[in-house]
Amino acid sequence: MANRFAELGVEPGTEVAAYCGSGVTAASVVLALEVAGVTDATQPAGLYVGSWSNWSADPDRPAATGPEPAGA
Repeated sequence: MANRFAELGVEPGTEVAAYCGSGVTAASVVLALEVAGVTDATQPAGLYVGSWSNWSADPDRPAATGPEPAGA
């Protein structure tokens, strides 16, 4: 797992947070980061518990739509 995270640019010391549709799947990513040694109790990964369902419920929050987000 550590190698895969490194391929994605996430190595020990990298500040990282996880999110998904509701926060459930992201919790397993946070655990995987710790098991892989990328994060630990002194520098844990962030977890946006509300995730996309919480973010998208507020129409004032920005959300990109379409085939390619603006600025990509």
